[in-house]
Amino acid sequence: MKMKRLALLVTLNILSLPVLATEFSAGFLKNSDHSSVDLSAFNRDGYVAPGDYLLDIYLNDRLIRSQYTVTAVDASDGRSLFCITPALTDMLGLKEESRRQLAPVEGTDGRCLNLTTADSRVQYSPDNQSLTVTLPQAWMEYQDPDWVPPARWDDGVSAALLDYNLMANRYMPHQGDASTSYSLYGTAGFNLGAWRLRSDYQYNRYDSGNGNVQSDFWLPQTYLFRPLPSLRSKLTLGQTYLSSAIFDSFRFAGITLASDERMLPSSLQGYAPQISGIANSNAQVTVSQNGRVLYQTRVSPGPFILPDLSQNISGNLDVSVRESDGTVHTWQVNTASVPFMARQGQVRYKVAAGRPLYGGRHNNNTVSPDFMMGEATWGAFNNTSLYGGVIASTGDYQALALGAAQNMGILGAISADVTRSEAQLPSAHPPRQTGYSYRINYTKTFDSTGSTLAFVGYRFSDRHFISLQEYLARSEYDGNYLQDEKQSYSVSWSQYLEALSMSASLSLSRISYWNTDGNNNWTLSVSKSADIGPVHGVNLSLSLSRNQTAYSL
Repeated sequence: MKMKRLALLVTLNILSLPVLATEFSAGFLKNSDHSSVDLSAFNRDGYVAPGDYLLDIYLNDRLIRSQYTVTAVDASDGRSLFCITPALTDMLGLKEESRRQLAPVEGTDGRCLNLTTADSRVQYSPDNQSLTVTLPQAWMEYQDPDWVPPARWDDGVSAALLDYNLMANRYMPHQGDASTSYSLYGTAGFNLGAWRLRSDYQYNRYDSGNGNVQSDFWLPQTYLFRPLPSLRSKLTLGQTYLSSAIFDSFRFAGITLASDERMLPSSLQGYAPQISGIANSNAQVTVSQNGRVLYQTRVSPGPFILPDLSQNISGNLDVSVRESDGTVHTWQVNTASVPFMARQGQVRYKVAAGRPLYGGRHNNNTVSPDFMMGEATWGAFNNTSLYGGVIASTGDYQALALGAAQNMGILGAISADVTRSEAQLPSAHPPRQTGYSYRINYTKTFDSTGSTLAFVGYRFSDRHFISLQEYLARSEYDGNYLQDEKQSYSVSWSQYLEALSMSASLSLSRISYWNTDGNNNWTLSVSKSADIGPVHGVNLSLSLSRNQTAYSL
């Protein structure tokens, strides 16, 4: 009976320990007037005296700054906390929209922001003088260890450059005079700060051997360009090509401003869907395909977004979230891409203005009319992109294009657009020509067979649709010799033959015209990597091609 009473007494004492408050006695202080010393604040758990502290800053358990000065302040509710200033949020790499949602701490005159929410926390460790900030991955800007941000880019040194290619041919017949021909071409340029000057040159010389010498030198194109890192764009002035994804390409002299995806990390270029979810703890997220790991990262508790899947990934993806307690959550994501797809929130654009280069000895003459062009692709949603463009001249030509692209998951991806052109051609009947052109792209990957089907660039144009390049040809010269394109398409099927460790592909393309028959082309190719004796990694390929071209007499 005595043993039972003793056990009960010990148990009651142990259970009562946590409810005891910590008290500090002012008697230990060397102060004659103990009544003027108030130590009651230190009775509160986690209280830190106001002042400046040199702390090591950790973000999601990763050290980002050593010996950084952080100020502890008293809040209006009697709590003590470390002041998270806007400068500190910059160091943490918070997204702008995440920073705007942070509320100021009451009683700090807006100097301190509240980072303690249901999904985030700030923890001070007096033992090692550190401040650990835990934030959801979805709150932070994208970071890539293999990418250098624009703030650290270098324009390089000022320098001149010259590359050249020289070719010489000697013809010596059994009878008659021998002849010699030379060809020299390349690019010359100069770098000054962020500006780059480039000029392509070409020189040809022909010596017939009987004293007749012909030579020619010209500059096909000269242009000046520079990067604009703040816009992730490239500015070009001079003679260049209008490389449009929507309209036909042609040479012109003028100015171009275009977004340049090469300024982005490689993992953010092109299109891939974002994968989002919620982690209940410090978790490991894995993206795999057919058992092969494609992407793996660790995230902190709260919502997360994976924006950096490679653009080369397609098909059915398996996503798993392994929590710190071993719990695993899995789901699947299907992805496919076609031209004009953009990641959610991204915008690709191009604007240009100038005068076309058409005709002349080297097709280098500027001709009227002047023109302006603009096009853009916008990742409106995770699986939906919108795009369009407009081109207009000071003469009588305008064209407008609108389209949309959709990742349909297991059904593949598709894009469709329509372009309307309007032109005034005095030699045409009727002179005012208005036409439409329709285009569709489709692609689908079959994971079970390792096959990919691509129906690329099917385009149907009515009889009165013309491009700006065709308009120039009809305006400057007699355009009756031009063929009016009716429809064109390209279909390809690629297959990996696992049993033979071989890849095979079959492609078919066709173009037809309103006034003549069409042209057909098909190509069959196979490739294999093999070891031949002591030589390893030999690439073997075989390609068969057939062309059928129709001519009108």
